[in-house]
This record gives sequence, structure tokens and C-alpha cells, in this order.
Amino acid sequence: MESIEMLKALYDFQAVYPKTISFDEGEYFILYQTSARQRNWWQVVSMKGNIGFVPSNYVMKIKVEPDFLISFLNSSIESLEKSTESEINGIMPKEELLERLREKKMSMEKLYLDYSERDCDSSLSFSQSISEKNYSKSQSNRATSASAQQTPRSPQSPPRSNRLDGNKKSMSSPAVGVVMPQIMQESTSMGTMQIQTQQSQLQQLQQQQQHHQQQQHQ
Repeated sequence: MESIEMLKALYDFQAVYPKTISFDEGEYFILYQTSARQRNWWQVVSMKGNIGFVPSNYVMKIKVEPDFLISFLNSSIESLEKSTESEINGIMPKEELLERLREKKMSMEKLYLDYSERDCDSSLSFSQSISEKNYSKSQSNRATSASAQQTPRSPQSPPRSNRLDGNKKSMSSPAVGVVMPQIMQESTSMGTMQIQTQQSQLQQLQQQQQHHQQQQHQ
């Protein structure tokens, strides 16, 4: 939004002519009207709500922010509302000047509000654009990372520690280390028992034969 033009006093001025106003150096005004017939005099409104003419070579045009002008108008309207004069400086009725200042204030506020909304939208749009770029970049990075993680790998053998554990278990497992010797012992004992039984039977047969032979000799 472009700056608003106002007037600023370069010097002090003491009014001596009708419909002119006094002012101090550095005081601000709204340029109300200029006339080709009176190029050296400009009609202005002061912050005190006064309207009148000032010498054009005693003021300079400057640029101000909209909110400064709105604040100026508020002060001017407030001062004018407190005035007991029905006509201001013999130029304009008080109510008419109030109405024009209020209209000026409303138009400035609307202009300022519209500008603020556009500026806000522009800022949001810019921020959103940055956010979208960052989001897109983040998604791209995530996709790259996910792709790297999902890349097929060649089959790997189980960790060596697992195989070692298995070997240790097979070496020390009761099912193998304890039971197997028991089975072997049982098999050996069974064989021994069979041999002993056969020998016993042979001895009995021999004894029977010897006994039979002895009976025959008798």
C-alpha cells in the first residue's frame, strides 16, 4: 500500500488574516483544498479540528503511513466534537466538517483493512508455498530412505553365535550326552546276560550227561 500524503509545518506561523490558522513548526495537517486563484494559500485541517488557510511556503508535503493518518483523524474528530462553535473559522459548519472527516476516516480504515488482508493473504501464500516445498522435499527424502531400506538383500547365513550355541547344545544335551551311553550299557548288559544263560544251559546238559553215564556204568 502506498503512503498517504500530508503536510508538515516548516516554521511557526501566527495567523493575522481572516480564515487563516496559526501553527507551530512540525505540526501536521490534512490538505483539504487548493485553489488556482490562491496558489500561495492552501486550505488545511489541523489535528485540533480547525480548518483554515496556511501559507504554502511554510509547509512541505510528506508521506505517512495509513495508520498515522487514521490516528490523526481520530484526534481531529475528537477535538471538533468538543468544540462549542457551530461554524469553524467562518468557513464551514461544524457538523458538515465532522461528517467529512468521519467519511475520510472510514474510507481510510477500509483501505487499510483491505490492504492488511491482502498483505496477510500474500504472507500466508508465501508461507504456504515454503511449507509445501519443505513438505515435498521431506516426502522425497522419506521416499528415498524407504526405498533404500526396502532394497532386497542377498540371503545371509544365521549368525555364527547361533550355530555355536546349537553345537554346544548337541554336545551337552542330556538326550545325546547322557542317554546314548545308557543305551550302549543296556545293550552290553543284555548280551552278557544271554552269554551267561547259554553257558549255564551247557553246563546243565553236561552235568545231566555225566550223571546219565554214571547210572549206566552202575
